[in-house]
Amino acid sequence: MDETQPREPTRYREEQFDDEIELMDYLRVIWKRRYLIIAGTLICAVAAGVISFSMPKVYRIDMVVRPGMLTMDEEGKEIYIDSPQNIKAIIEARTFDRDILNDIGESNNNGLPQLLSFKVSIPRQSSVIKVSYETANVDPGLRMMNLLGDLLLQRYIERVKYFQGEYEAQIGLKKVKWLTAKSEDEPRNSISRIFKNKSMT
Repeated sequence: MDETQPREPTRYREEQFDDEIELMDYLRVIWKRRYLIIAGTLICAVAAGVISFSMPKVYRIDMVVRPGMLTMDEEGKEIYIDSPQNIKAIIEARTFDRDILNDIGESNNNGLPQLLSFKVSIPRQSSVIKVSYETANVDPGLRMMNLLGDLLLQRYIERVKYFQGEYEAQIGLKKVKWLTAKSEDEPRNSISRIFKNKSMT
């Protein structure tokens, strides 16, 4: 019985060494198949290069629109020409697409899209609108974004003129009140100056 006990731990140790991963075995397999590994890597690199160079270049043009502030209410809250959500909805409804395409179509008939796909987003906790357009042709894309900005201005110019007239009328009334108050105070001031001059002499 004493002889069997030492044999069991050695047998356990041999099984443990047989189960371990031999790093050298893996390195030998890799070295043996090195040409296959190098060829596979080169084929994948060449295929990725060919695909990336054959794809058309796409440029993204961004424009940030901030609605103009008209006034502030009694609580100090800003009142804008229109809300960012409304302006976003107007652009997404393709309100200006036909006008933009007609304007650009007169000068450039090559490669115009049938529909414009402006991507519109409102960043969190802001009053601005980000408009993006992706195109392969930079010059027509820039013209489209400029035309979109011009059309937005034209849409709201009447509202701006109305409020401008209102502000000018308010300023005029305040000026008239100020001049009236000043003209009423002038005789009093001149009389008080006369009395001061007489009292000094």
